[in-house]
Amino acid sequence: MRPTEAPPQQSTDPQEPVAITFEELDLGMEPDSVYQPWMMTQRVESLAGRRVRITGFMSGALLQLNNVKEFPLMREQECPFGVGGQAHHVIMVELTGKLRTSYKTGPVTVEGIFSIKPFTGPNGKTWALYHLAGERVE
Repeated sequence: MRPTEAPPQQSTDPQEPVAITFEELDLGMEPDSVYQPWMMTQRVESLAGRRVRITGFMSGALLQLNNVKEFPLMREQECPFGVGGQAHHVIMVELTGKLRTSYKTGPVTVEGIFSIKPFTGPNGKTWALYHLAGERVE
């Protein structure tokens, strides 16, 4: 673990989401690599289990346009998901309860509970590093 980052600022309201950016989640992983626990930073680890708010882009690889329950949230629209991608540029969003959304081509802001949950693709490489139990989508 790399101890170089400051912990997230504490909110006085535990229900208030912590605003984060993909830059804060960057671990410097190379494309098509396999995540190892030593790569994690204290900053990112301190976010696990916290309610966060982050803006990114829905992956264009979705198979449906409406009533979407799960989707990869990408750092940038051009970021590849899967082969050629960087796992720390992807958050797998799973909307909670009956919450659903539609595919959007522009920026999407999601709030929910953040976790570190590596997702391994069929090529054995880490395709996504983070998970968000989404409670709100804008």
